[in-house]
Amino acid sequence: MLIYKQLFAISLLLSLPFCIAAKEINEKDQLICAISETALCRENAGCTEGSVELVNLPLLLRLNLEKKTIKSTRISGETRTSTILAVNTSKNNLILQGVQEGSGWSMTIDKKSGQMSVSSSLDGEGYIAFGVCTRS
Repeated sequence: MLIYKQLFAISLLLSLPFCIAAKEINEKDQLICAISETALCRENAGCTEGSVELVNLPLLLRLNLEKKTIKSTRISGETRTSTILAVNTSKNNLILQGVQEGSGWSMTIDKKSGQMSVSSSLDGEGYIAFGVCTRS
């Protein structure tokens, strides 16, 4: 089952440039985002880079920007929902921010390419992830 989820994510990532080219992402869209690279850094312990499983992050994120929610799915099948507290737009990016289980997070999505970066931090540790988003 794990290999099928990974193959789905890879195929999604490969097809995204063709899906996004038509129209810029905006603050009312519903998106699906796949995380491809991650790192976990701990105070006094350095950083660990690797797969989403290695740092216990979700593989897929489903964003409903109009309702300001993010649903995440981990490789294990565990799902979580987070509220987007702020949506800001710049010329080229959407910037989302929120809080979940004591950690603050921020996500930046390029409106044209769908490229995404996410960071999350709490006491003594921080996560960063990179991936790509497209309309769902």
